[in-house]
Amino acid sequence: MKEKIDMKLIWNEAGKAGLVLGLISTAYMFITLYDTTLFSSKFYSVAMSVVNFFLLAVKVVACIWLFKYFMLKFALRHSGATSGDTWKFGVTAGFLSALIYSAFNLANVAYISPAEYQSVYNEMIAQAAPLMDANSRAAAENMIGKLPQITFFLNLVYCFLWGLGLTAIYSPRLALLNGIPDADEEENETDDNHNLS
Repeated sequence: MKEKIDMKLIWNEAGKAGLVLGLISTAYMFITLYDTTLFSSKFYSVAMSVVNFFLLAVKVVACIWLFKYFMLKFALRHSGATSGDTWKFGVTAGFLSALIYSAFNLANVAYISPAEYQSVYNEMIAQAAPLMDANSRAAAENMIGKLPQITFFLNLVYCFLWGLGLTAIYSPRLALLNGIPDADEEENETDDNHNLS
């Protein structure tokens, strides 16, 4: 008998996957945020740029691999998992990991190191100032107070889209491991059976 999979089970398992993925991205954020303040010489800044690029590549590959691993583990652990169930699991895990990372980023921008973000934002405004009129410049300067909320929602959407894309890639294939066809294939089989009779 196939196992019944409900949303409570999906949320429980996706919560664990989302926590791991969110914490990996958060660890990368804090590592790369403070490495430039450790060394001031030009050699070390170039070296840290190379290291940061390597760390980014490792983070992206690790997150993609782990996302696939968690989806595969979910599909294999639950014999009744369909492509719809793996889709729900992937979307939920992607959303929760995006939420965790965005929450840590919000805390960082708003409370841990707001001065650094404000200085970067002010520098961006200063560079764009010749292209802006007075009203645009005033509006850009007023947005500094909303910087934590803006970065939270931008990160949430960006990270969720990554999870959605990975779910769209992996979900249809994983349900077939359990021998459960997609809904379209089930309809085709039913039509074939009717045609034979």
